[in-house]
Amino acid sequence: MNSGNWFLIAVVAVAFIAGYSIVSFMIKKMKSQHHTATPGEGQAGQSQQEGPKSKVTTEESARSDASHGGDRQDQQQRREEEQARERSETWESQSEEQRYGRILGLGGQITAADVKQSYRELLAKYHPDKVNHLGDEFKRIAEVRTREILDAYDYFRKKYDIR
Repeated sequence: MNSGNWFLIAVVAVAFIAGYSIVSFMIKKMKSQHHTATPGEGQAGQSQQEGPKSKVTTEESARSDASHGGDRQDQQQRREEEQARERSETWESQSEEQRYGRILGLGGQITAADVKQSYRELLAKYHPDKVNHLGDEFKRIAEVRTREILDAYDYFRKKYDIR
C-alpha cells in the first residue's frame, strides 16, 4: 500500500472515532435531559415536594415498560399519567393555605405583608396586558396564571383582612 492509502485509512478512522464520540455525547445529553425533563420541567402544577421516591418509581416504571416491549408512546403516556396522579395526590394532601401560598411563591410562616408584596410582583409579571405582544398562547397562559394569583390573593385577603 502506498502512503496515499494509509493517509485515507487514517482520515476515515479519525472521522469514525470523532463521529462516534459526538453521537455518544449527544445521546448521553438527551438521556440526562429526558430524565430531568420527564417529571415535567416547567409543567404547571409540578410538585416541589416530590422527592427521590417518585423519581425511582418513574424510572422503575419506565424500565418495566421497556422490558415488556411496550410502544414508546404508550410508555410516555403511562409515565405522564403516573406523574399526574402523584402531583394530584400531593396537591390534595396540602392545606388550602399551603396551596395558595405556593401559588404566590410563599412558604413557611405567611404574613399579610408577604402576601401583598408577592401578589404585586407576580401580577406585574403575569398580567395578560404585559404579554399581549407575545401572542395568544402566552396571553392564555398569563390569564390562567393571573386567575390563580387573584384567587390566592383573595383567600389571604379574607384571612388577613387585607385592604
